[in-house]
Amino acid sequence: MLLWDRLHANFAGKFGDHLRLELLRILDKGGCQVMAKVEKNFSAMPCWHGLNHFDEALSVLYTNSQKFKDLSKVVVFACHDTLLPAEKEGYLLLRCLCAYIEFDLYTAFELHTMHMLAAGREALATFNTLMQVSPFVTASFSEKTENTKKNWNFPKNHMCAHAFDDVEAKGVTRNFSTKPNEKMHGPLKEKYQRCTNFKNVTDQILDIDHLELVLEFICCRITDYDTYISNKEIIGDDDTEQEDFFHVKLGSKTKHPLTLEAIEQRSITDKAFIQFQEKLNEFLNRYFTVVGKPLPGGKPVQFPPNAEIMEYKYIKVNFESVVDWCQYTDHLRCNPNFHGRSCYDCVLIKSQQQDIFGQLIFMFQCMVGEETFPLALVQLYDAPTWPRLTKDIHLNLWRVHKQPRESAEFFSVQSIIHGALLCPDHTRISDYLVIDTIDIDMFLCLQTMHKAAGHH
Repeated sequence: MLLWDRLHANFAGKFGDHLRLELLRILDKGGCQVMAKVEKNFSAMPCWHGLNHFDEALSVLYTNSQKFKDLSKVVVFACHDTLLPAEKEGYLLLRCLCAYIEFDLYTAFELHTMHMLAAGREALATFNTLMQVSPFVTASFSEKTENTKKNWNFPKNHMCAHAFDDVEAKGVTRNFSTKPNEKMHGPLKEKYQRCTNFKNVTDQILDIDHLELVLEFICCRITDYDTYISNKEIIGDDDTEQEDFFHVKLGSKTKHPLTLEAIEQRSITDKAFIQFQEKLNEFLNRYFTVVGKPLPGGKPVQFPPNAEIMEYKYIKVNFESVVDWCQYTDHLRCNPNFHGRSCYDCVLIKSQQQDIFGQLIFMFQCMVGEETFPLALVQLYDAPTWPRLTKDIHLNLWRVHKQPRESAEFFSVQSIIHGALLCPDHTRISDYLVIDTIDIDMFLCLQTMHKAAGHH
């Protein structure tokens, strides 16, 4: 039975060999300035753990399907301010790309329900409908279009119609994916060319694989032994010196504690740190009031200027997936110099009213009496953005507007639900778009928020 393969049908097929080429053609028609603008948007995308960052997304010819996968996740956010509704052909392509990504995300689920299968089929139907009315696709799919000379009636395009039937018959797409073996092509080719006599190569390659595994096992034992006898702690490493607070872990601790006065002085030009000490005292006093705990010593919290706190530049957030109920992890940074550039990740925070997005500014730990408080100073992205733009409706975008820097607030790091990736909308000052394609959980989270806001 021939099964649908996500790697070759979507990443390297529908997107890599077809939709991406249409995008390049349309952008090329717009001229060098349009190409440069989109390239700049790709380069300005914030980095994210496990996601390739593209400095030259348009000028480089990629052959790696993983690159196509990551490129498809951010392409709509890089082109939304260039391919506007007035540009009919380009705008329809952008809508097709948005529908394609939604369909692809539904195929990536690790566990399916009948409801999700129905939603996936609906996303595929939406994509096919948009493709039928697009000027770069003929009505019959079987003829080459006048603009691109491309025949869209190719097998991988048709195979998508059977994707969810295959899921019902054989389980999730991971069960019949060719991706696990894809990385073996290079090593197998190298072994064949360098270590065989080109005759009866199967046994020779298996022998080489066996020797490699033995060598790897020996190296691992040596490494473990060296680690055991050295017993050194590397201060500041993300995987060591971590403070564990339920589902979050703080890491990358600074070598020495900082006083509140020193923090305000070093950040004197940053409006987020204005009255840092007073705001911290107010937050902690409000916390004891809300939770009903007695104040330490029966007196309001009042840190002196020389009170010390410990700064952290990394946080690991564990969360339960709403798809398969397994635990997944986001690795987030709050670091002014991470591999040569500043990195202040965004998060989704659970507040008393609703879940809100924000950007980490400063993470630290302080002591009040005998109790430890892991806190984060966060710039919120919850200012109203109404009315909703037409392109936001068509592209299913979730737009947020950041609050003034001086309005930054303290939150317990335990209120962080998981990380979020936001990119700026360069056409509207202080507006940001939530990239919901980074993982399935963020995608479903945004779907829920859209429904709650009445967008569907």
